[in-house]
Amino acid sequence: MQDVDIDAVVTWVDGNDPKLNRKRDQFWKQQRQSSKLRSTLRGSTRYANNNEILYCLASILINAAFVRRIHVITDQQRPQLEALSELGCSASELNKISIVDHAEIFGDLIDLAPTFNSRSIESLIHRTPDLADHFLYMNDDFFILRPTLPSDFFAAPGVPRPLARLRPYSRSAHRAKLKLLDIASHFRKVRPGFNDANRTAALTANLRHEFLSIEHAPYPLYRPVIEDFFARNPGLLRRNASYRFRHHRQFLVQALAWCIGLKQGRLVPCGSGKTVCHVKADALSALIKHHAAGLDIFQALPKIDSDCEQPRFLCIQSLDKATRSEQEQLLAILRETLLRSRRGAPQQHA
Repeated sequence: MQDVDIDAVVTWVDGNDPKLNRKRDQFWKQQRQSSKLRSTLRGSTRYANNNEILYCLASILINAAFVRRIHVITDQQRPQLEALSELGCSASELNKISIVDHAEIFGDLIDLAPTFNSRSIESLIHRTPDLADHFLYMNDDFFILRPTLPSDFFAAPGVPRPLARLRPYSRSAHRAKLKLLDIASHFRKVRPGFNDANRTAALTANLRHEFLSIEHAPYPLYRPVIEDFFARNPGLLRRNASYRFRHHRQFLVQALAWCIGLKQGRLVPCGSGKTVCHVKADALSALIKHHAAGLDIFQALPKIDSDCEQPRFLCIQSLDKATRSEQEQLLAILRETLLRSRRGAPQQHA
């Protein structure tokens, strides 16, 4: 894998942008007026921006230095990339980052834009200009805490190693559930579940008895698999990307790609690995307290997330719900961790 180009794709939105907020509210009102369908996924926390994107990008540049280019997908916005120099990133590293507007990936489907739905955007990331065949997809609230290698994400060319595990499911039961949700959505709010989207991906890929339950982590993807599937099923691409707000009928493109790879014998699922730590805003005070007591982030995280035994990746959920002081202290901890990694402090390859 050392000679194979690997890119990273990060989706980002600045939820503090009044122009974007006006646009989102406009389309939300239109949807409510033209459809009986309801959704719970409009809240501002889903679009909030606390500059964590800079720490996400720095974590890739520092701890996934093999990445050729980082494509940041936005909607007529631009993060303050110059501030990355404060995290020890050089000018040559900054040149690895390109800003990709939604218009570039929507292309002939531009009538579906604007969208405020990550699953719709994920359906189109394989259309990113100059995207390598092998790439990592990440959200902007995700951070790579330790140095990684290409082999951590790909077992061989064209063979991703996702943090995912097979679980049983019934195709007929899932179809029935989707129909019930269709009916229920006319009368009450329906929350599109993460594993439901994984099951729909398995259904779409025609997996009969098992689906891939995927970990919220950097997603290693092989672009030709996605490209080939949608070239043969353009209607599915349009439908999955057509929802401006998250919908229970959507599938996760990364799960679909892995299901297809599984059928082709070109996937090595790695289970959970207990290396991904999820921290919600209400747990930040505990993390900060442990850090103040002298524990570094790798010692503190397992005390907060008992499922995470060997922290490699970190996801901070709903950071905007924390106090301003907690947000600043968390970013200071991340900055310290990244700079230590940059200096080669004892944070060995996991």
